[in-house]
Amino acid sequence: MISTGKHLKNLARKFGYSVKEIQQYLGLSCPQPVYRWYKGAILPSIDNLLKLSELYNLHMEELLIKTNQHRFVKVQHFPFGTIYCNENLVP
Repeated sequence: MISTGKHLKNLARKFGYSVKEIQQYLGLSCPQPVYRWYKGAILPSIDNLLKLSELYNLHMEELLIKTNQHRFVKVQHFPFGTIYCNENLVP
């Protein structure tokens, strides 16, 4: 989410929009959600992603940055199947 937040912030800067202008365009009651997007704390809703994609003339997918934070490794194989775990949780 942090990469997506930085990307959204860079797009706003590139197109010359302030946080207040983004807030007003999206019809948000306060600027906090925009700041939280930029920090990577939360992601915009689908509705807001659609509006941002229209504002920047980009596809919604181009607003999101995919990261490989959740890589899984095989932990144990059993007769009924294999168990996988997030690699950060494997000792």
